Amino acid sequence: MLATAWLVLHSSPMTLPYPYETETGRLKPRTPAPRVPFDVARHLEDAVRSDGARLRLFGVPLEIVTPETVEAVTHRFRATLLEHFQKWQPSTDAAAWDLFATDARAEAERGQRADDELLRTLAMTIDSA
Repeated sequence: MLATAWLVLHSSPMTLPYPYETETGRLKPRTPAPRVPFDVARHLEDAVRSDGARLRLFGVPLEIVTPETVEAVTHRFRATLLEHFQKWQPSTDAAAWDLFATDARAEAERGQRADDELLRTLAMTIDSA
């Protein structure tokens, strides 16, 4: 009985089967998928919008606390975030954008005000993405 168990445990192959072409060196590597550039500016236009007298950041309405107009604040948020993305995350992809969008939405829901502190926090979020 003991010998049979030892034979079963030690006779099973522990390697993964490879195609014959791999064993003989004739399997060509897969061509990499072309890298599609991610348009941060377009995504920021969708994410940062003016909504009446408020700024809407990733769907969260925020109060404007500066004497600037809503359009000016919207432009400043977009321009600052775009510049920061280009400086610190020049090869942004969809995964990095999704991470930033999730964190930015959470920050917007927590703060409820469109001010310089929120803009600095969003810039730091880009740095850590």
